[in-house]
Amino acid sequence: MYWVYKCNSKDREYQRTYGDWAEVFESQGPQWWGTTKIVPELSKANVGDTILAYQTDRNELVGVARVVGWKAQGKFKRLILKPIRTIGVRVRPLKEASSKVARIPALQPGQIRTLYSISRADAAALLKAAGAHLTLAADVSESGIEQAAKGAGFGTPENNKRVERAAVRHVMRHYKSQGWSVKDVSSDNHGYDLICKGSGEERHVEVKGARGDGQQFILTAKELNAWTTDRRFVLAFVGSALSAKPSLSFFPRATSQAEFSIRPLSFVAKRQPNPTPNADARKKRARRLA
Repeated sequence: MYWVYKCNSKDREYQRTYGDWAEVFESQGPQWWGTTKIVPELSKANVGDTILAYQTDRNELVGVARVVGWKAQGKFKRLILKPIRTIGVRVRPLKEASSKVARIPALQPGQIRTLYSISRADAAALLKAAGAHLTLAADVSESGIEQAAKGAGFGTPENNKRVERAAVRHVMRHYKSQGWSVKDVSSDNHGYDLICKGSGEERHVEVKGARGDGQQFILTAKELNAWTTDRRFVLAFVGSALSAKPSLSFFPRATSQAEFSIRPLSFVAKRQPNPTPNADARKKRARRLA
């Protein structure tokens, strides 16, 4: 999905919140930008979505960012974005020079919102008019999910182990720095890796890691069951786990599954001890015995 995410730094009376996209694009790294506590419509965005950052008080297309995760905020959540391209072009001259840009619904006057959906074609037209030659990936099809997974931490067994160990270390450091006690129970086959305790609260944390920022990972049946049934469960995802600055996102309890597309990639086939032959097999056997 593609979105125009509008910000205004003037703090007008009618605004629910305010901010300047320059803060995000100057940082270069993943950071939270917006919360569903103040802007509920942000929950429409999914991991992997493309954000066109629009600063309305400067009429500026600031840049392009990607949704890389969410951070829990009680019953709400904060949107985690990673800037991928700075643009810094005024939008009004683009609309005046291009009728195609001028017709983009997300750039029309009307009800003031924060998040506006935009088609891939319109997003591409806007970026082209702004001189940003950025290739927008098409929506990932079902057949492309496995290919996407291969680029998100699923390599050789040796590399997978390195990523997994680095991700677990990063999550353990995070919880310990917040004053939690942490116990590694990954060998106990509970469906999660860590038990974290702090301030009378207990969390069961399953750690997933990837070499890149793409949030695709293998989930076992036991892990999925724990995510679905265990109210203390938290899935912690570490992006760029082997880098100097890994990203960290949390997905607590079953409700956060809505942010993912979960589908089986493989099945276990076990032959029954006394299988019942099908009709064709019975006929062949009868011919052999005749």
